[in-house]
Amino acid sequence: MQDFLPVPNPPTPLPELSHAQHDFALQFRGLFVHLKVHKALRFLRDNHPGGGQMKLSPALDNLAHWDWSRVRVQLVMSIPGKYEGIDKMDEVGLCRLGSALASKGWRPKAGEVVKVEFQVRLVDLRAESSSCQSSSLGSYTIDWMDLFYQYCCGKTTRSLLRRTKPAGFPPIKVVFPSLATVDKSELGREVCGMCGTDRLAACD
Repeated sequence: MQDFLPVPNPPTPLPELSHAQHDFALQFRGLFVHLKVHKALRFLRDNHPGGGQMKLSPALDNLAHWDWSRVRVQLVMSIPGKYEGIDKMDEVGLCRLGSALASKGWRPKAGEVVKVEFQVRLVDLRAESSSCQSSSLGSYTIDWMDLFYQYCCGKTTRSLLRRTKPAGFPPIKVVFPSLATVDKSELGREVCGMCGTDRLAACD
């Protein structure tokens, strides 16, 4: 919270947070609730001598006390859990990536093709290309990679409800690991999540 200035003379009562103005704050609140930060804050307030001086409410209902107007980024977090309904799904993970890009109007125009580079190890999205990194522990199927590509194109969960199974690997270039790197490793292609026979063409 130290990176955000307090709002001078905040109104009473505080306004409700809206995704249009406070998306960053709402993402943080969702993460804090998941991590049980609100319970820790309540414990400190009730048991620490200086607990009453905490600026952040244990109920996490006073985030409008801070000025979020200068935030120019959108958080895309993957939080474990069960999410029912499109609106809830669009709050996290791949679904959140698609909805965030769609909200900014980041979609390829007619005749444009989104090029995605994928590293198995942050997502840096540019006008016509995406550079992405992931854990080396995953097993990346064609279906998952195609779904990831569709979200990189700014498609939403609702628009993908009737999506058909992909016939081949999407236009994603795997820049790491390269086949040469995998072949030189101790365990080789058998343990590489990106090295299925149907995915080798994407590897650099």
